[in-house]
Amino acid sequence: MDFTRYRINISARVLLILGLSLGAFFVMLRTSYWSISIWILVFVGFLTINLIRFFERSRIQLYRFVSAIKSSDFSPMAFSPDSKSEIDIEMNRIYNEISAVFRNIQNEKEFNHQYLQILIEHVNIAIVCFTDGLKVQFCNRAALELFGKPYFHDIASFKRVSPDLSSAIEKVKRGNNKLVRVVVNDELLSLTISSAEFIFLNKEYKLVTFYNINPELEKQELESWKKLIRTITHEVNNSAIPITNLTHFIAQTLINKEGGLNNFSLLSPEIHDDLIASLSTIEKRSNGLVAFINSTRDFTRRHKPVFSKVSIKDLTDRVLNLLAKDLYASRIKTEVEINPVSLKATMDPVLFEQVIINLILNSIDALGNVQNPQIIIRAIPLSESSVRITVSDNGKGIKPEDITSVFVPYFTTKTNGTGLGLSICRNITDLHKGQISVRSEPGSGTVFTINV
Repeated sequence: MDFTRYRINISARVLLILGLSLGAFFVMLRTSYWSISIWILVFVGFLTINLIRFFERSRIQLYRFVSAIKSSDFSPMAFSPDSKSEIDIEMNRIYNEISAVFRNIQNEKEFNHQYLQILIEHVNIAIVCFTDGLKVQFCNRAALELFGKPYFHDIASFKRVSPDLSSAIEKVKRGNNKLVRVVVNDELLSLTISSAEFIFLNKEYKLVTFYNINPELEKQELESWKKLIRTITHEVNNSAIPITNLTHFIAQTLINKEGGLNNFSLLSPEIHDDLIASLSTIEKRSNGLVAFINSTRDFTRRHKPVFSKVSIKDLTDRVLNLLAKDLYASRIKTEVEINPVSLKATMDPVLFEQVIINLILNSIDALGNVQNPQIIIRAIPLSESSVRITVSDNGKGIKPEDITSVFVPYFTTKTNGTGLGLSICRNITDLHKGQISVRSEPGSGTVFTINV
């Protein structure tokens, strides 16, 4: 867009008017040619009127252009010249080019707005945007369907659904999630609520998302039940089928066709040995089945912790004394690093001993056929009321595909394991309002961390 010609044209007209005006006055003052002066002044008047009309047209065009910007009316060729003046044509062309730029920006903005609306309406996650006064700016279809409402005005609308829901919306901060349970249409919903705050045109906005995790919880619960049934069926079959077969063998050996007992002294020595072995196997299988049932009962039983101030050093010493025979038999070197030595924590000593015992037994199993096996127990304070305990080994580690399942009940990679040891550790840690996590690499060992 070239404004040079416009400036030159205006300057030339102004200079011509000034020059002719001065010339006319000079002629009037210095000569007697009044008629020439009059014609010059008439011509100057004509030029002045023409210049005023030009400025008026420019003013009208500028006003129309500014009005178009205010009203966002950028229809094509909105500035068509009424005259054939070259400068008017040039200025209208410039205005139309600027309007085209604004029109493209407006079209792109409208496209992005519609695209965003369609995207928000079609996602399955409920989304609600609040202004700084917690007025509802917009909410998508998923939000209305989730809460069974035709519309939302403000935070008070959510309070009528559930006071806990409105409180969670007000308190949730960027980067954090809140879990809240609300009853909607006689259905209990477990919602995770997250938010993102942003500022636009000096106004604060809060974008809140609601996600119903009930389907995932139900799916996980169903999978847990399936896994529990498979495990119990497997364990019961492993014991019940051999017991049934051996019992049938013993019955056929000792009971004759008439239902009486055979003469035991007439049986061959091989039959005697088979009977003794069968009875021994039945006993072992029965004891194993009872142990499995007891471990399952202990896992499902909800213990009530008896809290007290416990010395971490005394607790680890008792555990290591209990497992000294196993550690010695496996030639495992143990190290205990407690800093400070007087470190104490509030816990149930009996339950927490079970946690450390299970972790050490887990490490002993992982250290089989490992050169220079080692277990290290460390404890440090996290705050005035919490400690961190780690149990690490240099064993074979845990496979990446198994690392997320080690705390799942009945999951085990051991041939004779029940899959409840680490699950019990997590349950006890949960009773202490603590956390347990695992970090492992195959061939590089495993580290269990407890914050309690």
